[in-house]
Amino acid sequence: MIKMMNNKINFIGPVNIGNQNEFTISELSKKILETIPESKSSIIYKNFRKMIQSKENQT
Repeated sequence: MIKMMNNKINFIGPVNIGNQNEFTISELSKKILETIPESKSSIIYKNFRKMIQSKENQT
């Protein structure tokens, strides 16, 4: 892991660190909220591509 983080070729991933099961960030978020029933948190989906384009157009 340390060697990967300190690479000189700007490697970005993805990297499997040992889990055989794949899941999305959305699935992980939902699972976290399910395990904390008293949480008042919610999942908010944003279109980051659209937000970035909007910021680029402002400059």
